[in-house]
Amino acid sequence: MGMTERTERVVLVGLLVLRVGQYGPGGLAVLGGDWGVYSQPRLVIALYVLAVMWSGVVMTTAFRRGALPMPPAVAEVALLGACTVVVGRLCEGQSAVGWANWTVGPLHGAALIAVLYLHRGVAAGSVVLLGVSYLTGLGSRAVENAEALRGAFGNTMMLWTFTVAGALFVRLLRRQAQATDTAYAQALKAETQRTATQTRYDERTRQYRMLHDTVLSTLTAIARGGLDNDSEEVRERCRTDADYLRALIAATPSKAVPATLAVELADVGRRAAGLGLRVHQQSDDLPSDMPQEVVDALAGAAAEALNNTAKHAGVRQAYLTAFGDGQRATVVVSDQGRGFDPAGYPRDRGIDRSIRSRMDAVGGQADITSAPGEGTSVELTWQQT
Repeated sequence: MGMTERTERVVLVGLLVLRVGQYGPGGLAVLGGDWGVYSQPRLVIALYVLAVMWSGVVMTTAFRRGALPMPPAVAEVALLGACTVVVGRLCEGQSAVGWANWTVGPLHGAALIAVLYLHRGVAAGSVVLLGVSYLTGLGSRAVENAEALRGAFGNTMMLWTFTVAGALFVRLLRRQAQATDTAYAQALKAETQRTATQTRYDERTRQYRMLHDTVLSTLTAIARGGLDNDSEEVRERCRTDADYLRALIAATPSKAVPATLAVELADVGRRAAGLGLRVHQQSDDLPSDMPQEVVDALAGAAAEALNNTAKHAGVRQAYLTAFGDGQRATVVVSDQGRGFDPAGYPRDRGIDRSIRSRMDAVGGQADITSAPGEGTSVELTWQQT
């Protein structure tokens, strides 16, 4: 929950406490006072009960939605304005200026709700209307004597002053909350950018280190005369390094977000060259936010599949293809070697322990297709959930 939402919750709690204090004294005057001050006490009591019930509806709606919609806010102003006129008329003599007129307190709450949840023009008109409704209920009794005039004037001015002060205070709270949320969002964005930059830097450093150990090492040895560039060994080493460079290029999308799995697979292909196996690699559209344990499982299973090719397939070339759709990653290791019968392969051996178990541990799947004389294909898949 952001600071803005918390502030709105605090405002609603304040309105609820204020409302209890506004309806309380009037309730004591109506329900436990002298009913002789009213020309129609039953109607006054009925209006009080109706106002209390409606107040419960208003506050319940506000707490459920985190704010008060315009329709109930307008209805609140209309109901209190009507009650003020009627109750003021039903109060005998100067009692309309005192606690017997229970609408005086709730008028402040209705005016505050208007300025907090209605448009500025509607809110200003509502506050003026509530003050006029109060004076209308008093009628000519408001100016019968100096005491009545002071009471009517004081209540009206208190209504408008209290409303303006409350509105300014809540407006200040809301501005501070919005400023805090904005500052937090900017700090979070900056931290995210910093983390992304650091991640890209770390990945590039790792790639540079791998280049130093492979391509640059080969070029340096040739430049210093340590290798015979006409030998088959050097040509094979150069072909392997070229495959590795192509894999690195495929591992880095144009938006400069490193595809870690593709880089790991490039390293897998490079290491397979040490087994006398040339690996033709291709990567495309791999998810860039895969968990590290999934990357390790896919790369490890692919490495084991290439180890098996080097040991058992009787060929010196293999194919490593990796692709995805943003949520799913698939790695296929295949060869055109002698193949084998998967059904006759003993369980709990290298394939199960080093390939299937790796994929099972991260919620992935390994499918092995092979037949004698028809080569072998190992398909590794993982789906984001």
